[in-house]
Amino acid sequence: MRMSSNFRNPCMIRSDVALSNDQIAHYVPSIFAEE
Repeated sequence: MRMSSNFRNPCMIRSDVALSNDQIAHYVPSIFAEE
């Protein structure tokens, strides 16, 4: 699915540092959307 790469933030892909849950939730809120 190539669309997923277009959806992600380029800075997130290039980041060598592991993102915290808060940072991930900021870029991809759908992952943490329970409701």
